[in-house]
Amino acid sequence: NVFDFAVVTLGVADRAFALVVSGGGHDVAQRLEAGNTRFFTMLMRSFRLLRILRIFRIFRVLKQLYLLAMGFFDAVSSVLWVSALCSLVLYICAIMLTRLVGRPEASDPLAPFRRQYFGSVGESMLTLFQLMALPDMERFRALYR
Repeated sequence: NVFDFAVVTLGVADRAFALVVSGGGHDVAQRLEAGNTRFFTMLMRSFRLLRILRIFRIFRVLKQLYLLAMGFFDAVSSVLWVSALCSLVLYICAIMLTRLVGRPEASDPLAPFRRQYFGSVGESMLTLFQLMALPDMERFRALYR
């Protein structure tokens, strides 16, 4: 209840301040400096965002919804760790492929192809990610011969 009271009070203060600044009280608005006006306007807008926080009260009431939200946050955490591990493995493999495949000899007929896909660590990572996400090995058949 205290939180709702604070949100409503800040909403009323926001409206009153907007009325004063917009021209409802010319003498008061003239006394406010432009910098202070912008500051208070942004402050009131940020207080207006606090209304969104009232949604979180629902989680206290509905246990099933709370469990679902906690499961979602746990899953996001796991996905972030898997993404970090996958990025690390891609980075290590990209370094190796750039050194082994991405620096061909001048006489190699596949030199432009190798430089295009494995010329730098970034290009190697992109190529490996594309192969991991959507394997299309036909492009790389010439490398295996």
